[in-house]
Amino acid sequence: MGQLKQRSVSATEARLRSLVRKVASEDARLVAAARRAVRERLPTACEIVYEYRNWVVISFSPSEKGYEGIFAIRADARGVKLYFNQGKNLADPERVLEGSGRQARFIVLESVATLARPAIVRLLDQASASSAALFRQREKGRIVLRASGAKRKARSPSAPRGQARQSG
Repeated sequence: MGQLKQRSVSATEARLRSLVRKVASEDARLVAAARRAVRERLPTACEIVYEYRNWVVISFSPSEKGYEGIFAIRADARGVKLYFNQGKNLADPERVLEGSGRQARFIVLESVATLARPAIVRLLDQASASSAALFRQREKGRIVLRASGAKRKARSPSAPRGQARQSG
């Protein structure tokens, strides 16, 4: 039984890597490094993967609900960003966080070395520490692939929610 579980995890991991290569082929190594940096701090986090037409988002969450995520990685052909979903509340004396949304802030990952910068390490540690209680589950985190909006069934504008468009 353990072997079967290992195979399914490997297949999911392979699918995630394939998605990243599809939308951000030049940055696949950078996405892997960012995932490792977050996993080191939150080993029990669920990685909720959202596939869109031209990008992939990986949310690191205490549950299978991506909106509860602490971090997110967004990868596309233009590059990779690491989001701090409660970034507005983090101490950022070096002012490395970008964005002006209600809560989330991000950094552009220019290279793997960006993740080793002391200011970035402090932000990663600070965000992880402030959320540690949410991630106290004993089991190892898992990867959950979610369908994107583009993959959902189309419905006609007049059809009620939940009903697919009639073909004819």
